[in-house]
Amino acid sequence: MVRKKTTKHKIADHKRLAKAQNKLLEAGKEFREDLYSAEFDINWIRIGTVSALLDSTQLVSCELERSEQTHIYTHYEEDSEHENYKSATPAQYYKKGVNI
Repeated sequence: MVRKKTTKHKIADHKRLAKAQNKLLEAGKEFREDLYSAEFDINWIRIGTVSALLDSTQLVSCELERSEQTHIYTHYEEDSEHENYKSATPAQYYKKGVNI
């Protein structure tokens, strides 16, 4: 069943987006520290730092996309024909215990 997001869903989206943005901020700070400690020699920047920065950027992108979606759906196969399916988030995403 596809239905509109409630205020509770929108608040959860906002909180997850804020967490993702904080992770990106931390990854950016770590990248900046690595850059300064390497004295601008690109060969000394750790791959893990760059990878964390890219992963955080991807996470923020996904959370932004989810926060812009206006509906939720419960069953993939049954709901895939619905007109609002493309702008819907899976309902399992809002269950307790699901973390980013």
